[in-house]
Amino acid sequence: MQHTTHITKSQDKSFSYEQEGVYVVMLDNVSGTFAFNIKASGVKLSIFGLYTGTSNQLFQVHTIQHHHAPSATSNLLIKSVLYGKSQFNYQGLIRIEQHCNGSHAYQKNQNLLMSSESKVTSEPNLEILSHEVFCTHGSTTGKPDSNQLHYLHSRGLSYTDAEKLYVEGFLQEVKDGMQTVMQK
Repeated sequence: MQHTTHITKSQDKSFSYEQEGVYVVMLDNVSGTFAFNIKASGVKLSIFGLYTGTSNQLFQVHTIQHHHAPSATSNLLIKSVLYGKSQFNYQGLIRIEQHCNGSHAYQKNQNLLMSSESKVTSEPNLEILSHEVFCTHGSTTGKPDSNQLHYLHSRGLSYTDAEKLYVEGFLQEVKDGMQTVMQK
């Protein structure tokens, strides 16, 4: 059975997963601390986030993927596109307790700066107290690739349309990931 949660209001929220199953959480332009407590084996949790910042918007996001049970999975993918003077501050933690062998956890934050005045702070962290687990984390932040934008423009797209297509491509990984999880 699949359980889906879509968060569209900034808040601090704690989730507890106490039964085997597939769980999907979508963070949509929201700030807050989001704690995901995995307390049962067989939990398959996917966390997705899409953020678009304009003007002076500030997003502050803190996620905690806390594995309390063995043989569970949590995957997090958050992407932001920032315009103007918007800011995105991300702190992420994967914590695997000592008795949680067989756990898999993934944390990825990618950010696209569309303005020289937009800012990102991204801090993914791991606390692994068990030996037989698979955990990875990473963060990237950058500007659009000018060669790719030039290529799109040289194919007849206006600069504005080329930029829109570039951003759509950047965000597509989140949309594809959600679609894949939802079809299972």
